Amino acid sequence: MSHIETAKDEEGIGGWVVQHYLDQPHLVDDLKYDLRIYVLINCVTPLRVYIHRDGLARFCTEPYRKPTVRNMDNLFMHLTNYAINKHSSAFNQAEDVESSGEEETGHKRSLKAIMRILEHCGADKEKLMRQIKDIIVKTVATSQPYLSHLYRSCQPEDLDGSMCFQILGFDILIDRQFKPWLIEVNQSPSFATDSPLDYKTKKAVLADAFNMLNCTVKKRKRILKQQQRQMENRILTGKQQKLEPEQKARIKEQMMREREAWEETRRGGWELIYPWPEETRNTVIGEFIKKAQEIWDEFTTGKGKRLSMEEKKQNSHHSKPGNIKAAASSAKPAALSNTGSSANLRTLNQGGKAGAHRPTMNSQTDLSTLNPVPTSAYAKTFITNKTNQQQAVARESQREAVLSKRPTQSTG
Repeated sequence: MSHIETAKDEEGIGGWVVQHYLDQPHLVDDLKYDLRIYVLINCVTPLRVYIHRDGLARFCTEPYRKPTVRNMDNLFMHLTNYAINKHSSAFNQAEDVESSGEEETGHKRSLKAIMRILEHCGADKEKLMRQIKDIIVKTVATSQPYLSHLYRSCQPEDLDGSMCFQILGFDILIDRQFKPWLIEVNQSPSFATDSPLDYKTKKAVLADAFNMLNCTVKKRKRILKQQQRQMENRILTGKQQKLEPEQKARIKEQMMREREAWEETRRGGWELIYPWPEETRNTVIGEFIKKAQEIWDEFTTGKGKRLSMEEKKQNSHHSKPGNIKAAASSAKPAALSNTGSSANLRTLNQGGKAGAHRPTMNSQTDLSTLNPVPTSAYAKTFITNKTNQQQAVARESQREAVLSKRPTQSTG
């Protein structure tokens, strides 16, 4: 933490990403590696997540050693990125993936080959895959409110929820205890095919996805016709036909049943990992989504900002109580005073130049309590007082004039 505090004090530093380095990864042939897992999101409301059975393992090209000052700059030892290691002179690209065992000798291997190696090393393959799926579902669940917001913004009237999909690349690292760790999520994973293994794996991922998504010309024409009829009806009637909430719910439920039946027979290599058949596990993920929605609502609807402002005002009240009291006591008495009408006007408009107590302003002061502009009641009182003074002066002048015209009485 001391290093973080020191870094925060430096000028010109932007955002930071803090990660824990896993210095005891599981090794194959003394090489560090990670797994590229392909994940499909084909619906966000409700959330539906798939994982593909085909994946990749990317290896470093130099034997792994714990990081030290001397070897930290050796990217071929510590980073598993294919874009880096393919430039190493030691990089070995498996060419003939059909031949027996060829997949297990290169610096890029299939997910199935790695799972066989892990099982041979004593790992529980089923448990490991359950943990990986759990990581994937929880990660996607935390972003569900944001994804749902984007979809509704683009397609507010869509009931099917199938106009968009996303294939993600999850990078998973396995440690020596056979525990999976999430390294990062790639929003746009590479589908370049630099080797036969790449072509075989990525072709299966894409082909199975398009087959299950039912992206056909017939479906496209049907949707376009529906949109055309809706537009013509809106032009003729001047109104947009909207369904009642109950009608929307029934149509959406029917569409979802048809969709599930379609996907069930055309999954290919994709496996549905959310929602699960076990309702208890769905309940746990439902809590993740619920909490993520609360956080999303707090920071997008202004609740979080309002809460922050209220906390600042409370802190201001506690730190400088005299300011608010002075402000509250300086407005009314100045407006209601009967003496010095010109001074009263300045007090009302300028916060008390003519001897009134003027409050001190700061960035956290509640301006609503410091408003020096008189209300209608105050203004009426001031005008009434001024009129009464003028009438009194006029009466006094008349009395003096009358007295000055009277004859002087002599005595004796």
